[in-house]
Amino acid sequence: MLVCMARPDLLDARPSWGTGQPNATMVHLEPLTEEESRQLISNLLEGAQVPEEALVRITQAAEGNPLFVEEMLRMLVDEGLLRKEGPAWVAIGDLSSVSMPPSIQAVLAARLDRLLPEEQAVIQRASVVGKVFWWGAVAELSPEEARPRIGTRLQSLVRKELIRPDPSEFAGEDAFRFGHILTLDAAYDSIPKQIRGELHARLADWLERVAGDRIREFEEIVGYHLEKAYRYQTELGAAGLREHALAERAGGVLGEAGLRAAQRGDSSAAADLLRRSVSLLPRADRRRLEIVPDLSLALMDLGEFREADVLLTDATIDARKSGDLRAEWWSVTVRSLWQHLTHPSFWVRQAPRELEQALQVFEELEYERGLALAGFLLGSFHLLIGQAAQSAVAAERGVKDARQADLPRDEARSLSLLAEALLVGPTPIEEGLKLCGSMMAEARGNQLLEAEVLLRAARLEAHLTKFEEARQLNDRAKGILEELGLVSDVALAEWNGGVIEFLAGDPGMSARHLEIACRIFEGRGEMGRSSRAGLALAEADFALGKFEDALAWTQFAERTGTLEDVEIMVRGRLLRTKLVARRGWFEDAESRGREAVALAGRTDLLDLQTEALLGLADVLIAEGKAADAKSLLEEARSLCEWKGNLVLLGRTRQLLANGTSSQSSGKAPPDI
Repeated sequence: MLVCMARPDLLDARPSWGTGQPNATMVHLEPLTEEESRQLISNLLEGAQVPEEALVRITQAAEGNPLFVEEMLRMLVDEGLLRKEGPAWVAIGDLSSVSMPPSIQAVLAARLDRLLPEEQAVIQRASVVGKVFWWGAVAELSPEEARPRIGTRLQSLVRKELIRPDPSEFAGEDAFRFGHILTLDAAYDSIPKQIRGELHARLADWLERVAGDRIREFEEIVGYHLEKAYRYQTELGAAGLREHALAERAGGVLGEAGLRAAQRGDSSAAADLLRRSVSLLPRADRRRLEIVPDLSLALMDLGEFREADVLLTDATIDARKSGDLRAEWWSVTVRSLWQHLTHPSFWVRQAPRELEQALQVFEELEYERGLALAGFLLGSFHLLIGQAAQSAVAAERGVKDARQADLPRDEARSLSLLAEALLVGPTPIEEGLKLCGSMMAEARGNQLLEAEVLLRAARLEAHLTKFEEARQLNDRAKGILEELGLVSDVALAEWNGGVIEFLAGDPGMSARHLEIACRIFEGRGEMGRSSRAGLALAEADFALGKFEDALAWTQFAERTGTLEDVEIMVRGRLLRTKLVARRGWFEDAESRGREAVALAGRTDLLDLQTEALLGLADVLIAEGKAADAKSLLEEARSLCEWKGNLVLLGRTRQLLANGTSSQSSGKAPPDI
């Protein structure tokens, strides 16, 4: 059972949250009744008798807020207005005359005001550390003369139930936790801003010293405290050398933390950390010049392509002005990825020359990060023009460079391209599945890599007619991608699901998956993926007899994609071949079909070649040219048997056996 808690205002932002799930229940927590408040008080005092006037005073003031009940009771005990005598508690004085604070924040502030001065100082310094804090950190932030008494003051705060012991992440360092986040806030708010800034800076130093070899685990926390120190200092006056040094130090640490978040696939955290880093570092700082493209990569994952474009344009200009060749070509390479996703027609014309030049620069500078991304993009170009074997070579190089630099996200990107090349290229399906299995074994906890390989393995299984296994693999991949928050990759899983269902003979379900994918891609501005997914939807619509929709999606794919994309060129012609053949215009259909076969024949995409041969053979059979069709079908069968594609092999054998058109009867298609 999974229990999630949220404030009611969550439903303002997400009104459908929790609805429509048959196994989910939403429970609204109402304020405590008077009787429940009384029971809570009794439980907190371990069942001892409580004066009626105390019960009435607390329950009326708290109005059903359980934290208010708890803190009010503790305040009365702290002030000595409630005292335990034997088995019962007694009121000292007239409780009706006691002034009750109007809010929980006021209650907590009042409790803190009544602490001893050294207790106040200790809880204030603890609040700078966070909800969980360490004895050593509090001592570090305290005046030297007060340090011998820190332990005593901490134990006093434990007895007053403001804090409690907690497991520690550091050996030899006792840890504590605030009883409630509002207590932390009240303590923190009581510290003057100038002192807060100084304490945050000292805490960052302490964390770096204590973390030692584990500093990477605490970089985000260290960066947060340095950033806080800088912000508070500059709020109080103009920034000087000390403040600028704090900003640069904070920006560098947050940048490293952001890069690590990106590599583990947490794009939201990466974007947040990298934005903060960029805002702190000087514009000409080399670290900033390289971090801005990384921020753009995270924004692309989140669908923020416009902001990524602006940042990349500025980063390229800044890098050129500074004469930083590595930063300049890193910006150019990341921008190439942006163009690949959003403007494929423009990208494909300049990608080969630009990427080869980038690879040469990165080789000379021994910049493995740049080599990994440039290799992936060059491999993507080769796959787009139908050269799967060359794509695999480039992808393998990208994998090698990413592994050498310990970049799991870049490794996943190149391995996913390698898996795609195995899927559509000349590698037999069974061998491709074995290689996918090896990739899974090498994932080493890399969830993104696992999901990307699962997507390709699912389609390989579908081509072996193992449709249930394919669905399960695809669902596993989709679940991982949803957990990572990678919307575009979730759309890839929907696209994948559409292909699987089409192969399984369910064009209706296929269309539902593909419509979701197209909507996401188009909404994000990923026109390269949108055009290909649209073409797959056109095939599903044609199978459903929705010929006008099929034509519209074909036109959309040809308009938004690039003419160098061999999948669009071949599949677009095949769909138009089917539409024309249904009107009986066989000469035109045959011409288009032969164009598709010729284009596919220039590639090493075996399944695409097979589908082109089947499409032309279908037209020839309908035209009465069975002998010509048979030679095409024999060639298609040979390709299927080599690849091991049982779905296409089944279609090929059916056409060979029947010798008739597989085109179903139905309404005439629109003019094209």
